[in-house]
Amino acid sequence: MSTTSTTTERGRIQGRIHAPGPCVVQIRWYAVDGRCLGRKRSYAGSWSLRLPAGRYFVEVEDERAESDPTRFTTSTSAVVVRAGYVSELDVRLTRDTRTSPARRVVEAPAPAGVLQGRVVDGADPTATLAGARVRLLDADGRLVGRTRTEASGYFAFEALATTHGLQLVVRPAPASHDHLRLHLTGLSVHDGAWRDLGDLALPANDRPRPAPRLRSAAAEFGSSAALSLPATRV
Repeated sequence: MSTTSTTTERGRIQGRIHAPGPCVVQIRWYAVDGRCLGRKRSYAGSWSLRLPAGRYFVEVEDERAESDPTRFTTSTSAVVVRAGYVSELDVRLTRDTRTSPARRVVEAPAPAGVLQGRVVDGADPTATLAGARVRLLDADGRLVGRTRTEASGYFAFEALATTHGLQLVVRPAPASHDHLRLHLTGLSVHDGAWRDLGDLALPANDRPRPAPRLRSAAAEFGSSAALSLPATRV
């Protein structure tokens, strides 16, 4: 029995291929377990895929033979597709130096690790928090990346190499004072794998808000200033 996904269950990958010359490519998309889910043929330039929400690896490969010295390198990217959203993907292809007899260099593939999660309200885990600020730091506190959560509370860091000791700092949206920050340490991510942190609950801010400070006349006009009223004759 086949099922048909509705529009709200699908998202779109909007891609663009940048190459130093014209080419025809094969675009393949894979599930995280390595299964090839589909392919399409395209020219260098813009292309689009409409897929069910989920996590994919997208491979862009030049159709020319590996022995062709004009062939471009193959690119593989990790992409998270959200229902009702557009995920933009820029693919840059370069000359495949492995086919050049004068210079045989094997270029390392771009890292493809993904770290993702969803930020929810600590007081009500069914409520997601949009616009929360998320920063990813290395073990020494250096910034690796920053982003904000979507309307559905999701965030993702992509193109990560294998790294250990990562830190994740989540703060509420700038205009919100209802939650405190969340700080996770000791996180690891592996190249070519997805790490899903699940739901991250921001603790509720139960501290009372300070009352607004009222400015006295002395503070406003100076200690020796007098309030001048228009003179009236009686």
